Amino acid sequence: LTDLILEKGKSSFAGGALYVKASATADAYVHLVRSIVRLCESTSSGGALYVTGAGGSAVVMLASSTLESNKGTYGGAMMVRTGAQVMLVQGLQSSLKNNQATVHGGGIYLYVGARLEITGAGTELVVDGNTAKKQGGGVCDETASTVTVSSGAKLSVLNNTAMTQSGGGFSLAGGGTRL
Repeated sequence: LTDLILEKGKSSFAGGALYVKASATADAYVHLVRSIVRLCESTSSGGALYVTGAGGSAVVMLASSTLESNKGTYGGAMMVRTGAQVMLVQGLQSSLKNNQATVHGGGIYLYVGARLEITGAGTELVVDGNTAKKQGGGVCDETASTVTVSSGAKLSVLNNTAMTQSGGGFSLAGGGTRL
């Protein structure tokens, strides 16, 4: 999806703009290039995007894209779960800005073996100005999920808020969770 604006999507299930689900027989892959996803809302998980491996490979690749001003219960911008993965294109910057979670993960909520991978010189994810009512204003990483920043890449977690519990920038919880 290149040079796309997804705006004001609403879902009573998961993924206000995009629902990405793999299965044991089919993989799912979404590549957002110079795209903006904003003002979307899910009354469940993933205000803008919901990504689940569900027995297969589900990957969202971000390249110079922004998810901003979205709202979800778990994951204001994104909920990534069950072995799914978010990756950034090397040498480019993407952003999660001003998103809101009514429970955990204002910017992104990683759950049950999910992965966020930021790799390579010049690659950056900016997580800025997000809010969660409970844990992980910027990033909530739970239950065997992993955040990897390597090979000269950068993760900038700025000005995020956890309103009633812990981890204004990051909340890491559960067995096997790694940063």
